[in-house]
Amino acid sequence: MWRPSNGTWFVIRSSDGAVVIQQWGLPGDVPVPADFDGDRRTDFAVWRPSNGTWFVIRSSDGGVVTHQGDLLREDVAEPVPAPSSADSCLGGEPVLVIAQEQDPGE
Repeated sequence: MWRPSNGTWFVIRSSDGAVVIQQWGLPGDVPVPADFDGDRRTDFAVWRPSNGTWFVIRSSDGGVVTHQGDLLREDVAEPVPAPSSADSCLGGEPVLVIAQEQDPGE
């Protein structure tokens, strides 16, 4: 789950059931989780439509990639187009992201 009000991700890892909380993104960003580094694990990623910039945390080594414009996926060396607000997938790969606004009581 990704909370757009503060850019926080809440993930339950399928490998061990551990809960991961990661702040990555800002209000207005578009969540675009995918395997950008080719390690077969989903990377935390957002696309910022205001300036066309991608922000990715690689799951392979924790490194950060920031890139403006089309992003090249290292595993297939093909451009990944910027998502539109209507996109439900990225590069043909299904993406499920639940964006939840923060409850006023939190």
